[in-house]
Amino acid sequence: RILNSPTQPSFEDSEGLLLLTTDGKVSEIMRRKSVEKEYWVQLHGQVTEEAIERLQRGVEISLPSTEQHNNHGSSMMYTTLPCKACILETVIVEAKNIVTAKVQPTRQETKRKKKFKGACNKCGESGHKAHDCGLNPVDLLKTKDDQKTLRMALPPGIPPSKRSIMRDETRHGPTSWIALTINEGKNRQVRRMTARVGFPTLRLVRVRIGSIKLNGMAEGEVRGIDQSEIIQSI
Repeated sequence: RILNSPTQPSFEDSEGLLLLTTDGKVSEIMRRKSVEKEYWVQLHGQVTEEAIERLQRGVEISLPSTEQHNNHGSSMMYTTLPCKACILETVIVEAKNIVTAKVQPTRQETKRKKKFKGACNKCGESGHKAHDCGLNPVDLLKTKDDQKTLRMALPPGIPPSKRSIMRDETRHGPTSWIALTINEGKNRQVRRMTARVGFPTLRLVRVRIGSIKLNGMAEGEVRGIDQSEIIQSI
């Protein structure tokens, strides 16, 4: 069976396609490097082509060491295998009547605001920062009856995340989405890869395992798969 999981135990703060099986042989097959795993990843900031190229070539990341003679908490450096990566097109989606988490303002936010004299990193115009830019794909709107609407840019088929709504996505500033297809499964590999190239992961959705796709499954939905789908994934 496959499940569209809102969160996955092995990937904290992750979501999407999850294969459930009691067949050890099937589990071993799906973990092979010949089986691709595709993720759609929301990144903090506007990702660059240079960062995409670095991901495609492979980057050096730090992994927890599994060697028994090493001390607890030690790590090892690992270079990821070449992979597929590209920037995703997005559409504007609105989540209405939402409730956002109450976030305490930072010390800087409580100080008297001075007029920003620099240029925006997003549009290039002066007088405002990227966080306040009108081109920012994430906006929190309030209506007259104090109802809130969160407007954000998402890839087609990806709904707003309840988790990100609760923590108020507007605090992140500009974001971007990429598709990342890997043949490995190292500990928190995707998050470590994007952080290495300077764009931390905000949201991680697994959309494909081999030939098995998420295909618009509702959150929490479960469906069975047959042997032919597994064979096509090898």
